[in-house]
Amino acid sequence: MKTKLLFVDDEESLLVFYRNVFAAESEVVTATSAAEAFDILRQDDSFSVVTSDLNMPEIDGLDFLKKLKELSPHSVRMMLTGYASKDTAIAAVNEADVFKLLTKPISLSELKKAMRDAERKFEIDRAERVLLENTVNGSVSILVEVLAMANPVVFGRATERRRIATRICQALGMTDTWEAETAALLGNIGMLSLPQDVMSRITQGAAPLESDMAHIHNQVDVGANLVRQVPRLDCVAEAIALQYKNFDGSGYPEHQRIHGAAIPLGARILRLINEQEMLFSQGHEGAQILEMLRANTSHFDGKVLAALETVNEEDEEHQTITNVSLDVLPEGAELAHDIYNIDDVLLVRAGVVVSDYLLQRLRNFAHEGLIPDNAFIRRQSASS
Repeated sequence: MKTKLLFVDDEESLLVFYRNVFAAESEVVTATSAAEAFDILRQDDSFSVVTSDLNMPEIDGLDFLKKLKELSPHSVRMMLTGYASKDTAIAAVNEADVFKLLTKPISLSELKKAMRDAERKFEIDRAERVLLENTVNGSVSILVEVLAMANPVVFGRATERRRIATRICQALGMTDTWEAETAALLGNIGMLSLPQDVMSRITQGAAPLESDMAHIHNQVDVGANLVRQVPRLDCVAEAIALQYKNFDGSGYPEHQRIHGAAIPLGARILRLINEQEMLFSQGHEGAQILEMLRANTSHFDGKVLAALETVNEEDEEHQTITNVSLDVLPEGAELAHDIYNIDDVLLVRAGVVVSDYLLQRLRNFAHEGLIPDNAFIRRQSASS
């Protein structure tokens, strides 16, 4: 598979030269301006190497490189310039994470070697990233499974929360959904620290008391601090810490002056998922929930809310609810209705994805006559 290279320079003759040199072995894309490069990267951030001139006419070179890093964080960046001061070189490396600073004129052999080095770095970085993500994903999955065993009412919806976060990201046109997914999985981990009476009100769908809010906000900090201790989860921890921050800057934490798009996307997604879950647990239905969310436009990112509406509409269109015996209830199924025991105590909430442990537990309860021997599950068609 060919590597993908992006070259950015306002000199068309140089771009023709780059195409002639590298097109045989790589897929070469060129841009004559910063704006054109940004448009390309917004549609495709899978370039192995981005090589640009420092002196772009409509934007400061370092600002351009920092924007490149934001739009395509995994691409290796190289900078070509006719002259670069020591301060410029240091800033390029420290602020824009530039891999190589190349000085014009440059020989063909030097350019080819620099490109080989950059491509090799991209492959090494990608391999390390995949290894780390697989390791972290495995650890997170085990942790979520253990939490769901301890309290299926609170933590059993983690997999469903991740599914919604993934679908929102996809509706927004994002390809890198890992941080938002992981934040959705671990967003409630701090609830382990809640007093039992507060936890009971939340799990039973009761509106939290005003005195509960300090505990609820504190558990967010507890959860974020726990997640920060895991390598590579700093951004996930930040999203968890800000999941009750409103889009207009109000909300928790009050001391953090941040609003709008400056709030991490994962936090903006969690803000909506949390609100939708709370309204659902209080007995509200889909259309009513959306109306209530739309009524608080200052609290939510409008684009994320529109994406959530799209996800919910597609789910409604492609879902069916089926009553099945616990004997044939499949692992991985999503419960469509709450499950109560014979004393009318909530055991498992609707939306929980059935794990092997939960399935065995439900079958044991049914065998003892403590719950019905059937459950309602929600089936999704492949298209949704």
